[in-house]
Amino acid sequence: IFPRVSGPFFSEIIQGAEVEARQCQYHLLIYSVHSAKEDEEMLRFLSAKVDGLILAASCASDLYLKELQQRRIPFVLLGCAKPGIAADSISPDNRQGAFEMVTHLIEQHGCRRIAFVGQTGPLAQGHARYEGYCQALQRGGLTLEQALVVRGEFDESSGYRAMTSLLGESLPPQAVF
Repeated sequence: IFPRVSGPFFSEIIQGAEVEARQCQYHLLIYSVHSAKEDEEMLRFLSAKVDGLILAASCASDLYLKELQQRRIPFVLLGCAKPGIAADSISPDNRQGAFEMVTHLIEQHGCRRIAFVGQTGPLAQGHARYEGYCQALQRGGLTLEQALVVRGEFDESSGYRAMTSLLGESLPPQAVF
């Protein structure tokens, strides 16, 4: 169950899950949910008819996950672990990944003005990436320029607006993370 099934991140996960499911003689059902009300309705329907769930962590409330645990329905969380929920999870190391990418831009390409487009607030993924970005700039001896930090969401229209803003600067960035 994913918030949306388009895009490279979830499509790669789905492809891998499909291969593994076939090898284990399971059928893979893929659902996309778009609102909190729809999420809970879909999750309740599905949990009654499946052997297990792979859930994007953003798709399920803590209350629902506890209900799954009480009913002994196995599940794996994608994206991040949830505090207070004892479950397997698959999470990228957003901070280290960002640090390595920005370090690569500095050391291998000589970039000095690197912009950041993403979430800088408390959301775990975006904030961890922002921290990795800042850490790499500091390690590379570069100063964080607030004009090069543009808040964005995880969608194309937000990215387009951010890039339009950055490219409109009198001194645009050499690279964008």
